Amino acid sequence: MPRGDEAHHPFSYLNLPVGEPAPGFVQRIDQHPEYPSHLLGGRYIVLCFFGSSTSPAWQTALGAMRQRLHYLSAANLLFIGVTVDARDAAEGRLERLSDYMSYCHDINGRVSRLYGALPFEGPPHAAQQPFRQAWVVLDRLLRVVANIPFMPDGSDAARLLALLDRLPPFGKTPEPYPAPPVLMLPDIFPPGLCERLIALFETGSRAESGFMLKQESKTVEVLDPRLKRRRDYHVDDQAAVDEIKQAVRRRLLPEVAKYFQFGATNIERHLVARYSDQEQGHYSAHRDNTTPGTAHRRFAVTINLNGDFEGGDLSFPEFSTNQYRVPVGGAIVFSCSMLHAAAMVTRGTRYAYVTFLYDEAGARIREANRAGIVALGERQ
Repeated sequence: MPRGDEAHHPFSYLNLPVGEPAPGFVQRIDQHPEYPSHLLGGRYIVLCFFGSSTSPAWQTALGAMRQRLHYLSAANLLFIGVTVDARDAAEGRLERLSDYMSYCHDINGRVSRLYGALPFEGPPHAAQQPFRQAWVVLDRLLRVVANIPFMPDGSDAARLLALLDRLPPFGKTPEPYPAPPVLMLPDIFPPGLCERLIALFETGSRAESGFMLKQESKTVEVLDPRLKRRRDYHVDDQAAVDEIKQAVRRRLLPEVAKYFQFGATNIERHLVARYSDQEQGHYSAHRDNTTPGTAHRRFAVTINLNGDFEGGDLSFPEFSTNQYRVPVGGAIVFSCSMLHAAAMVTRGTRYAYVTFLYDEAGARIREANRAGIVALGERQ
């Protein structure tokens, strides 16, 4: 496989300038057959489009990453090598230097075409097409920081390492670093309602909480304790539901309209979540509207019902590692498109009311996609 820019052949390639959002994709990464790229946010990503491990340039690229293993071990950078050669996986030819090093098996060429490594047209098999080898570096917002083509003399590796040395370190960031666009409001639920919802949780029917994934044309609820450990209770006390609706309508929705210019008309559910230290309660970084069955969601709402716990706070890793907590009865509101996580509870138990807001357009989307949702216990 040739090294360097193949600009002289007659095929057309995409070019990704610095500052543009990285194209989203779903592709096999390591052992995950359909990994969505939107989950990669919140850290620097180095995509290495090498094409095949048989390329002599691949050893140079691998050597460059060996020189920056301290970046990988610090977990602020993820290296993803992209191959279109099916034999790389079948024959075990790919070396993994770190837990923060992965491989994208782009056998159909879908990712490589989106990032300009393969042309739009050409032979039907990706491995038979002229491949433009390159490094593409993304920031925590999944925007292009650099697009460095492989060079015949190997100088691209030096350019990459120099860039990595200049990247600002991750960590808690003081102002005026851009804060995540979240709305934090105290006094949405009165103390009595918070206490009542906790009591209802402890005496009601509660279940292990799953999350939604797109599998073929369906939205399927799955359990994976590595990603999420939580117990949920759907509020079935009508008096409590009525009080929730009144508080949300009078105290929350006017502020959402004011600061986000969004007129919410619907609340998806009334759910109390419990994250406990005994179960190592947490929810890894995710987005809330990435499947057909969740596409109607516009804004997520989390209202803390208690405060006697450690850990469990929200973070928005595309912006920083800072963590956010509102007082008891207070709400955090943010776009469902934002990457967010709930840290592991290390002491005590965190209770929270969790729901989603949407409008009439969202209601039509929800109704159209309702038949494709497969909840826990419904799979054959």
